[in-house]
Amino acid sequence: MQLLPGTVKNVEDQPTLVIANRDNAESMRVAAHYRAFRTAAKLLALPLGAKESPVNLREVADYKKNIEDPLFAYIAKTGFMPDYIVLSRNIAMQSNALPTVYGKDGMGSVSVDSLLASSILRRAGDGAFVSAVPNPYYAGTGRNSLYVRFSSKRHRSFIVARLEGTTLAATLKLVDRARRATKAQDAPVFARCMGYPFWDAQLNDLKTELNARMIRMPVGSRDLPPLVPYMGYVGPGNVEHVRTQQEENNALNFLPGAIANLSISFTGRAAAWRETEPTPLKEQATVAELMAHPRGPTVGTGTITEPYLNYCAQAYPMMRSYLAGMTAGEAITRSFPVLAWKNILIGDPLVAPFARQN
Repeated sequence: MQLLPGTVKNVEDQPTLVIANRDNAESMRVAAHYRAFRTAAKLLALPLGAKESPVNLREVADYKKNIEDPLFAYIAKTGFMPDYIVLSRNIAMQSNALPTVYGKDGMGSVSVDSLLASSILRRAGDGAFVSAVPNPYYAGTGRNSLYVRFSSKRHRSFIVARLEGTTLAATLKLVDRARRATKAQDAPVFARCMGYPFWDAQLNDLKTELNARMIRMPVGSRDLPPLVPYMGYVGPGNVEHVRTQQEENNALNFLPGAIANLSISFTGRAAAWRETEPTPLKEQATVAELMAHPRGPTVGTGTITEPYLNYCAQAYPMMRSYLAGMTAGEAITRSFPVLAWKNILIGDPLVAPFARQN
């Protein structure tokens, strides 16, 4: 496995801004817990409403007025341009459907996170809200693409993550797990084939690079890998059936620092949505539910609605970049083909257990 050339700046030096909901006590508590760990991260507390939660839908005008415009006013006032933006708990996760850059309407809701990630591009252009905006940082799925460190100024976008678990306790544990991120150079990646040629071809490329460090399961398999610690998962959201199959649930064994890519529809939705929109027990688990497991992954990505697989986080650039030494935020964001879309990133984006420090 080729490693990222040279050393990596101390993760604490990466310009990071935490956006919290100052009207929500849980949001402020999570923000404080995270900043006690990432002490250089700055805080922007916005008045978003005491009852704000991931289930809320913010119309684009409301999102722009209450989240995006205050962010750029803060940047203009302070001169602080973040590369990483971390949304604290209880900030709306979705906005309404938008036309795509290709002119199609009705493609479903987009994530607030991905809208924010694309905001520099839009504000530098005509300001129009459209979705499926090509990601300037996308690495592509070709073999051996160059590793490039992220810069908001260079790539005209942000890396946006959120700290949002199934409960407040689960959210706080995401930060605690990030503190314990473990470098396990020989720990394997667990992957499932999905029957889509371009996706499974990426798993073939990963298998070529990782060799014994990749455990690949066939299409339709519900089996878990041998009970060994592993550093990542890519595939559909039936990885563990956390709500229904205790035997499989007990077999989960992600190392602290592991990342997961659940690439089936709705895996990024907030678990709290089940309160008003119950999820059938046999449906795939959400990434938040997987991360709530005591031995779940530390950072994960999913989608809030039907994503179209070619617009999901792509398996090859994501895992290859992370294991080569990039941060989780870089690895996942450079695997998104488009921004202003349906993807979300949950967890601390600065986790980088494979980075070589100065």
